[in-house]
Amino acid sequence: MHDVFASFESLGANCAFGFVQRAAGIETPSLLRWSMVTSPRALTAALDADFAGLYGFDQLVPFNAEMVLDRGLGLAFHSALRSAEVDGALRFVASDEDRRDIHRFEAAKVMQQLAQFRATLASGARFYVFHKYFGVLTPHEIAHVFAALRRRGPARLLVVSEADAAHPVGSVIAHVPGLLHGRIERFSPGDRADEVSLPEWETICRKALEMAP
Repeated sequence: MHDVFASFESLGANCAFGFVQRAAGIETPSLLRWSMVTSPRALTAALDADFAGLYGFDQLVPFNAEMVLDRGLGLAFHSALRSAEVDGALRFVASDEDRRDIHRFEAAKVMQQLAQFRATLASGARFYVFHKYFGVLTPHEIAHVFAALRRRGPARLLVVSEADAAHPVGSVIAHVPGLLHGRIERFSPGDRADEVSLPEWETICRKALEMAP
């Protein structure tokens, strides 16, 4: 099981697949493993921009109490830049000087992960996983994310959605070579994202590797 999930890397939309890998004993850090991608369009634009300006100090705003949003790219990250509600709005609690110290440390880590992401994407060494946190991914969104990946390297993409009458749990179909669509019963709720069904994820990941080795 470990070898199966080690071949994959998360593109979001949230940390669901990160918890899948954790359940399989994989703790390899990656750029978007614990992030929140606000929309497929944001991911496509970030890929096409090669993540230019990622995690710039002036681009970060509170997303929730423990996450910051890069408003330029539409990507949110867990951060020690804590926020609290003040007069009905989230505001950073640390001083500007303390925030800059925290940011320097976190930005260095993000840049290291970005360099690794770029290299891995260009090499075609990973199978990328993406799902939508709110709603259902449309064919248009899927095609645009895949095209953006392919502009950066020979990527393979496994899109994951919830099962329906036409697509049962554990099924995987190929839209085009390198672009597959797998189905699980349901995604974990946001406040219990670690409650993953490992057997379902293993089934679709194994099938994806067999269909697009």
